[in-house]
Amino acid sequence: MAGIIKKYVLGKNRLKRSLLDGFSLDGGTLNSTEDTASVRHVFLHGLDGVVDDLFWGRLSLKAKFNGDILLTVRAVATNDSVFVRKGDITKIDDFLLDPSIAPEIKEQFFGAAGGIENSGVQDMLLYGLKGRYLYIWIEVGGIGSVTLSDLTVFVPGDNFFATFPAVYQNDNNFFQRYLTIFSTVYNEFQETIDHLDNFLDIDTVSVPMLHHFASWLGLETKGMLSDEATLRRLLKAVPRLFAIKGTRSAVEGMISIFISCPFYVIERNLLARQQLGGEMYGNTPYDFTILINCDADEQLRTCLEFFIDQIKPVRSQYRIVFLGDNSGLDAFTYLDFNGSVLHSAPGQLDIGRSLTGTTYLE
Repeated sequence: MAGIIKKYVLGKNRLKRSLLDGFSLDGGTLNSTEDTASVRHVFLHGLDGVVDDLFWGRLSLKAKFNGDILLTVRAVATNDSVFVRKGDITKIDDFLLDPSIAPEIKEQFFGAAGGIENSGVQDMLLYGLKGRYLYIWIEVGGIGSVTLSDLTVFVPGDNFFATFPAVYQNDNNFFQRYLTIFSTVYNEFQETIDHLDNFLDIDTVSVPMLHHFASWLGLETKGMLSDEATLRRLLKAVPRLFAIKGTRSAVEGMISIFISCPFYVIERNLLARQQLGGEMYGNTPYDFTILINCDADEQLRTCLEFFIDQIKPVRSQYRIVFLGDNSGLDAFTYLDFNGSVLHSAPGQLDIGRSLTGTTYLE
């Protein structure tokens, strides 16, 4: 039966204790601080595997380059956390994390301790390294920006090798390396399954997947919404809104997703007879009008119409009216006890008679 795979995630806390030369730390991500630097280094704080003679499996990381970049990873394992340097007992961590010691001297230590080195890879086998403590050095050479993330060490890193009879289990031979290909694929699948909730969580899923989620819910979004925050807010509300689809509450809930200013939904069938003059509130009992207390915004109007059409009552027609800071009265309209003039503004009466400074409305 395959052994248990242990995983060491080199996240923010461990990276804070490491030596970063030419990198800055953002959460669990390392970003290069200078595009012009030719060589940058990351000396990681040692990993403690707890038991002596531990066989390490593999190291994986994600790297994004912008420029001509060469990534080199070095690793060494030992049962001791100290070594003798210049006649003194020195902690390996203190030695590697000392910025005053040149990388060339540290490279001599990796070579003398039987370390391994790989260039141009983001998934590195650690077979052959045996010891309680694992020390890792990442070197980036070249001109350009670099981002390193998701640094992970697996122990032993192979799900299949231990299932074969002992006669086949010769460490670091061709057969073990060949099986590692399939083990790596298996581990990647398992990693995806372990984090499946991130692929289904509206707060963390990628934007393209958000549009797929919308289509699963029966909501059309493509070509209309480019604002990621609004799209996530919309998808969180859609199940509730679709449950009350065709109601005033559904329309009001949809509008509130896109605007924060006051708005009013006026249903024609709830108005008194004397308020029904003209076409302001529609022509049939199913019609309604949306009054929005902000300046006219045609892009917002188009967006609201697109989504309201998917949730309004089928027989209803509606109008969107932006009130803005200043409002005017059209022909054949009047101010009744429900109306008010909020701002001083020049006005003109019918047939050319003007409001002078001595005339006012009250």
